[in-house]
Amino acid sequence: MKEVKTSAQGLVWILVATYLIFTLVKSLTGLIPVSLIFILNIGILLGIALIHGTFQYGLKKFLIFFGIVFIISSAYENLSVATGFPFGNYHHADSLGPKLFLVPIIIAPTYFVVGYISWCISLILCGVFNNQLKGGQIWSVPLISSFVMTMWDLQIDSISSTINKSWFWHDGGSFFGVPIMNYLGWLLCTYSFFQVFALYISKTPHGSSIKTKNNVKNSHWYQVIFVYVTLSLPVIILPFTGTDMVVKDPVGVEWNTMVMYKSMALITIFTMWFVAILSYLKIRENVEMRSEK
Repeated sequence: MKEVKTSAQGLVWILVATYLIFTLVKSLTGLIPVSLIFILNIGILLGIALIHGTFQYGLKKFLIFFGIVFIISSAYENLSVATGFPFGNYHHADSLGPKLFLVPIIIAPTYFVVGYISWCISLILCGVFNNQLKGGQIWSVPLISSFVMTMWDLQIDSISSTINKSWFWHDGGSFFGVPIMNYLGWLLCTYSFFQVFALYISKTPHGSSIKTKNNVKNSHWYQVIFVYVTLSLPVIILPFTGTDMVVKDPVGVEWNTMVMYKSMALITIFTMWFVAILSYLKIRENVEMRSEK
């Protein structure tokens, strides 16, 4: 069994390295066709989440997490496209592929993979290095997870919409063409599915599958930090590779792309990277505490 777990960890590291290479190639060279970027990006991340999540929770709980995220995120996205709540008035570009009702099918899996990584980062920050949520952790872990995940959207949403035109904010917005309401909506949406999952696992036997050798257990958590930082790299790279030009949002407000790229990179450093550093230090602290026992 230990050999199987070690092999699973090794496979996750291979996929993590593959995702890093893919991210650097797409960001620095432009060799990957745009039509394949979304598919490859989600495909690799789904592979990482599937193996890592099954290793941590078992297949049943992992699939339940997927179902919770898929249903709740799809409901919020479709509701907002139809009514403007909770994110604001917007619609997605046809380039994102086929839709489930009003929203591209690829959106829900994106919520899931980034959501899983954000959940694990929150577990680290809260010192939950097993699968047990006790007392206030049932509420604090989902809350922190929602902020960790919204940090990711904070640095990509305006670039994806105002510059890349992957979706369109009908009324524009003060944050580089994105309404502030969008980010509050993200907190609501992500907190909703994280909280539902937290309540579910708090009522079931934890059955931790990560009680194994210390080096394997530490590796399990370092993988999460590595992926979270890799998610941020395209925005960090854009100030060095992006084109300096002026674009207009749907209401006609003009924005300078290089100002946006540099602003988002700075935001990324002081949000996602700060969280990654804290997570690393938290793991090291946990290792030192175990070694003293």
